[in-house]
Amino acid sequence: MVVNTDPIELVPRAWYLKSVRDGSAVLVAGESMVPVFDPGDLAIVNPRLPFVRGKDVILVTDEADCDFRPTINRLVRWTARDWHLHQCNPPASQRAEFTLACKARPKALRVVGKYYGG
Repeated sequence: MVVNTDPIELVPRAWYLKSVRDGSAVLVAGESMVPVFDPGDLAIVNPRLPFVRGKDVILVTDEADCDFRPTINRLVRWTARDWHLHQCNPPASQRAEFTLACKARPKALRVVGKYYGG
């Protein structure tokens, strides 16, 4: 999935992001994290917090690529080479636990909440 980084809509900032520079929300499109995130939900991101084991993250490609190829998953662990992730609702051909190369998605954005979609 390739995503445009232009704003879709403006929503009130969550109280816990009031003073966070570059805090944002990302529209969830896929179903791999149902029931945690449904399509249409907005995942609230605090880019100033570090990623941690057991929390949800949005992994993205390098922004210099002009592509924003995100994936939202639960971070199980990581190494210098790979992200080890969990998806709640994997497609029939995939397992719930999987890895992505850090080289393919070098940046992890910490998800700190959500707005329920319609």
